[in-house]
Amino acid sequence: MAKIGVDTKVIFEQILLPLLRHSLNSYAGANCRNGFSDSLLQKLHNLNGNSWSKLVQIAKEQTVSGILYSAICDLPDEICVPDSILFELIATADRIERENHFIEQRTLMLMKFFDSHNLKPIVLKGREVAKFYPNPYLRECGDIDIYFDGNNFEKAKELVTKSGRNIYHSPDGSIHYSYQKTENQIDTLYIDQHKAYYDLATSAQQLPQPSSNEATLLMLSSHIMKHCIGAGVGLRQICDIALAYRALDGQYNKAELVDAFRKSGTLKFNYLLTSFVYNYLGINESPFDEKEAADARALSPLPLLKIIEQGGNFGHHESTRKKALKKSSFRRKLNTLALFAKRLPFSLRYAPKEALSTILKLGGGNLTKI
Repeated sequence: MAKIGVDTKVIFEQILLPLLRHSLNSYAGANCRNGFSDSLLQKLHNLNGNSWSKLVQIAKEQTVSGILYSAICDLPDEICVPDSILFELIATADRIERENHFIEQRTLMLMKFFDSHNLKPIVLKGREVAKFYPNPYLRECGDIDIYFDGNNFEKAKELVTKSGRNIYHSPDGSIHYSYQKTENQIDTLYIDQHKAYYDLATSAQQLPQPSSNEATLLMLSSHIMKHCIGAGVGLRQICDIALAYRALDGQYNKAELVDAFRKSGTLKFNYLLTSFVYNYLGINESPFDEKEAADARALSPLPLLKIIEQGGNFGHHESTRKKALKKSSFRRKLNTLALFAKRLPFSLRYAPKEALSTILKLGGGNLTKI
């Protein structure tokens, strides 16, 4: 049979998502070989070179190249992956692994630095969620995110300032600075230092205490939600929380977490998130009890799929966003505003409290905080 070209939507939904599902689960079931459905294997067998390139490009835009590589390595011998695709994926996986080892080392050094001054930051996202993956070193990482409670944020900021590093302030009160330059792996490694554990309108006093498993899951889901109602979000963040659900299952109080969803106005969004990770990634674990989880899984995951599909990692690959990112800071903010307006029906349905909070900020002329 002649090799065929496949459109981007089909590649995303019918090829990339099932391959990620395999990597995250290695699930087995009827009509499957080596964890792959016959339907998926047939589609892969028929792909032409251009479609293979599209698959790799989409994975790159979604920052899940390492997870795709893991699935490709498990494919049966009869699936002939083009040599150029294999070489590209091998090189990408090698780069991701080296960068992860580098970030892991620098994170330990950073923790020791603060620990020597009796400061105990909490590491957020990144390497902390990578530990939930079958191969933590194939999860792509970016900056190092750390959180300090109370006055410790200012103490840490003073230490960093005294060390001679340039500090950049963000509108939400956090700061970021470069930690160390390298020649071969990462040009500059940035540290994002946060003074708020949650990026939510709800008072932190009403929410789970930082460092608890309930807090980790709420922080991850609210992070996804904030990007969904703004510029966009990619599959990497969805994979993060999917595997966190699995790894932490039975190790947190579900009733407490669901109560936090209600207080923060994100309950409907977390139903949608549960539906997506179950229907597309095969993750059975959820933050809800059996009946509530079944109801959530029955919901259509398409509203979230559409956002992920359109923009990729943090919305950077949405058509208008790609152009805006090349322009001035003000233009980028205007683009974020336009995307927020575009997603307002989604936001008001799934995260009304956060949507209204953002509208109030905009009403006060606070464009810098969206």
